[in-house]
Amino acid sequence: NESYINTRNPIDEKEVYREFRKILDKIAIKIILDSFENEELVQAILSLSRSERIIIVFNVILDMNLSEVSFLLGSKIGSTKAQKCSAMKKIKKIVLDNNLF
Repeated sequence: NESYINTRNPIDEKEVYREFRKILDKIAIKIILDSFENEELVQAILSLSRSERIIIVFNVILDMNLSEVSFLLGSKIGSTKAQKCSAMKKIKKIVLDNNLF
């Protein structure tokens, strides 16, 4: 019996990824708050976009392969690499501007 399939409201794949990203972002924020004591660095990472934050946490902090992070985000690897590069530049600027290290 296929009555469990709702043909009036099919699953929207984009909506599923949006909701999944929200969950990943909550995990990323928790990891950021637990990993760093420097408030300025925490704020620098938190100021990134949701996708950038997820990429930095899962790829840089947790050392997950970038292709795996791309899969989690439902993005192409090229897009994920570009977002990582942009995020790293933003963090570097904040770190240098505030003499954090």
